[in-house]
Amino acid sequence: MNMILTLNISSFESVVTRKQSNEMIIAVIVTSICGGIIYIGGFFGNILSFSIFVQKNVRNLSTGLLFLILTILNTIHLYTLVIDYFHLVYDIKFYKLVFLHCRFELWIQNVSRTMSSYIAVTICIDRMIRSEPRPSLSKQHIYKLTIIYFILFGLMFSFYFCPLNKENQYGNCYADLKSSYHLFISEIWTPIRIVIVGVIPIVIMIITNIRIFYNMRKSKRRVHHSNQIIHSGKSGTLSTKIDSMMVVIMISNVLTFFVTQVPFHIVALVNAYGTHYFPTYFSRRMNYILRALVLMLSSLYFGIGFYLYWISSPLFRKKFTNTIKIIIRKTFSINTWIVRKNQMFGINRHNDVK
Repeated sequence: MNMILTLNISSFESVVTRKQSNEMIIAVIVTSICGGIIYIGGFFGNILSFSIFVQKNVRNLSTGLLFLILTILNTIHLYTLVIDYFHLVYDIKFYKLVFLHCRFELWIQNVSRTMSSYIAVTICIDRMIRSEPRPSLSKQHIYKLTIIYFILFGLMFSFYFCPLNKENQYGNCYADLKSSYHLFISEIWTPIRIVIVGVIPIVIMIITNIRIFYNMRKSKRRVHHSNQIIHSGKSGTLSTKIDSMMVVIMISNVLTFFVTQVPFHIVALVNAYGTHYFPTYFSRRMNYILRALVLMLSSLYFGIGFYLYWISSPLFRKKFTNTIKIIIRKTFSINTWIVRKNQMFGINRHNDVK
């Protein structure tokens, strides 16, 4: 796609047309192999994460509900990346209409990415509130906030529906280079987008996590000083364990966001304003490879969640294992019931024949 500022996989269309360059052939191969692994593993991991966060005792916590919404948004965004991936590598178009291919897809891709970033921010804020003697976010607050995010970011990215987004004879999206719309997209919107989608979420995450750790240390000192033991019962203990699991998962999510998204936005900024400082060789060849690798790194965030949660949280592993056992047990029970019904039906039919 011509929307270079969005750093979609479609923006590597020129890589495919320059196969005489070994560097660009490598970029296509790396994108093809890594993309397949990331997207297949990402969808599988998101489904498994959904099976945990959808459980009642997890989603009853505000953080658990937020992680459920985050998983859904990450899956939607991963789907849009898969569409671009198949278009680039295999020349397969999911959408035939220009409206869907060059406008709606760009809109939903950017809305889902931005909403995912700010849901992650909301998770940090929720944990910070829960670490202080204040009322935590309720389910109603979270639902309302999610709707507000959707309306706000949906309107913010509505310019992608501009009719100037067209499709050329090769099936790639473009905008007239001489139009003011292209100037806005490539020169003005890029830094604004980086600040809104990258800088602001990262700054808020860092501040809230510092505050969370400060409150946790303060709380431990207060409990140690008072030497009080609180008996909360079995349900309270389970809730506390799930609460602790959410803190660990949140930290893993923040670190992953920082590692995968910062390079993405740095390369986007360099691509928009810094290419004229580099030699032509780097701009046209090495820059494609760099952007391909950074895009793959950025895509990791939207599909690696389950695997990080599994590694970082023993309780998450335990809940997932229990979930698998329950599914197997129910499947076995259903199969046993079907076999017994068939046997009873066979016996009754045999008796009727007699």
